[in-house]
Amino acid sequence: MPVLALTIGDPSGIGPEIAIAAFQRREKENVPPFLLIADPDQLARRASALGWEVAIEISSPKSARHDFTRGVLPVLPLKNFQAEQAGIPTTANAAGTVEAIERA
Repeated sequence: MPVLALTIGDPSGIGPEIAIAAFQRREKENVPPFLLIADPDQLARRASALGWEVAIEISSPKSARHDFTRGVLPVLPLKNFQAEQAGIPTTANAAGTVEAIERA
């Protein structure tokens, strides 16, 4: 099975939570390996705000399967950083959101 490329959409929405929750349930729910295309710092801030412990590691399409199976959330980092403002959309995140879609 190929590794899926997954984007979080607008980081002010629920995409970060869905991606992290899917990763946390990967074994129980048999979630296929994925590479999350996102801002790793924004993800870490969201996980921390929710009290979720998740190992996030910068990855690549070539190493994502290995990273996923060894228990770290593989993230292909964006060049455009994204703000952590859950529930508060901002146009400052638009470039990163478009970049993630294009890279996927």
